[in-house]
Amino acid sequence: MNYWIVPYNEEVFRLEDLLCRTDIVDWRQHNNFDIGDVVYIYNSKPYQRIRYKMEVIRIKITASEYINDREFFTDKQEFDNGVKHNRFVRFKLLAKECGKGGPSYQFLRNNGVISNLQSPQKIYDSELQKKLRNLILPNRIEKIARICWNSNEWRYPSGPQGKSKIGFEGENGFGHEEWLLDRNRICEDGFHYGFIESYNKDIGRKKQTVHLYSITPDKRRLYVGAILDAEYVSPEQSSLVLKEYQDKGWYDAMCQEIEDATGKKCNEPLLFNIRFRVENFTDYTEKGLYISKDDPNLKADYYGTLYNKLESFHFEDQKGSIHFVDADSCEITDPNNEVIEGAKSRILVNRYERNPEARRLCVEANGCKCAVCGFDFHSMYGSIGKGFINVHHIKPIAEIGKAYKLNPKTDLVPVCANCHAMLHYAKADRVLSVNELKEIIRVVKAEKN
Repeated sequence: MNYWIVPYNEEVFRLEDLLCRTDIVDWRQHNNFDIGDVVYIYNSKPYQRIRYKMEVIRIKITASEYINDREFFTDKQEFDNGVKHNRFVRFKLLAKECGKGGPSYQFLRNNGVISNLQSPQKIYDSELQKKLRNLILPNRIEKIARICWNSNEWRYPSGPQGKSKIGFEGENGFGHEEWLLDRNRICEDGFHYGFIESYNKDIGRKKQTVHLYSITPDKRRLYVGAILDAEYVSPEQSSLVLKEYQDKGWYDAMCQEIEDATGKKCNEPLLFNIRFRVENFTDYTEKGLYISKDDPNLKADYYGTLYNKLESFHFEDQKGSIHFVDADSCEITDPNNEVIEGAKSRILVNRYERNPEARRLCVEANGCKCAVCGFDFHSMYGSIGKGFINVHHIKPIAEIGKAYKLNPKTDLVPVCANCHAMLHYAKADRVLSVNELKEIIRVVKAEKN
């Protein structure tokens, strides 16, 4: 899934009026959009801010399929030229600007957007992606659900080990959540269907972020990951999905998997009550993140309770130390500052480095020049680089205990993006110190000379 900023001019195309009538709009397709991409619609005139969040639901639409919205074009010639283009993409409205308005042009410039936004552009910066999600949907719904224990990554049953000894699990040796994260069974509508005990009709129809945890055999709360934009599935929908599973042979295969894992025949109908796109699941099963027993988000460990996420999770490491973790629902910050590998590798920093007040105090005390190489964004790039710098936590977060109190002036240090990367990447077993990286640069320069 990609994220985009797409500009438009309200004085040319009255999108605001169109969206009062429908939540679907067709757009000229000049870019490589994919179905499921998120698009932030930026109003260049007269507001100069992002006003809408949309999702790509169709691509490569021809003029014959185009939804005629000519009446909303102030300049009819602009519409006629668009029809001749004969290639469109279809957006569906997800959210409108909230409160005092959406993210402004100045906000985008301050967060790394250097384009003048006269044409669509893809957002590669994951930090900007998160900020936009929070600003355009500040009241997102986050829930926490317990799922049964599974040692096969919740893709097929793992048997009774670790399961509850009472209730359905105790009687049958498996839980309906055993296939919750099975990425191989995608229905014709593009969704994967699963089951969570606490998910029911009371949650309403809104899309939600659902954090998942499970109780391990040694009675620890393993953080499994988070599903973004999860949707409730009604019993009527579930019946249709079950038929598709039966037609594809998936249902019989699941029953056989139960028998192989438990030695028992499948006598209970398999259920569905949640659906999501597999790319919207962030997997943390291999990170070894355990939710603390005194985490304020969880008062107990009931299967049937869907908790509200109140604040950042409190995670324990193997020694029982507590780490406070970013509350963002899609990209939980690793408390050990590990780099998560993938198509877009990046540094994961702790929440102090992201805290705007802590950053301000660090810059106020130490300035905006890189403490390692001396690079100054303002000197290099002029006004657009004024005040821009990363901040780095001198003491690795993995070494910080629960009682640690941060001093932004002494514990954070300004660094450029390149040096920040090298501080984290240069050694596999630890983070370099500022002085160590300075010495590396000195040696490299000496060798070149």
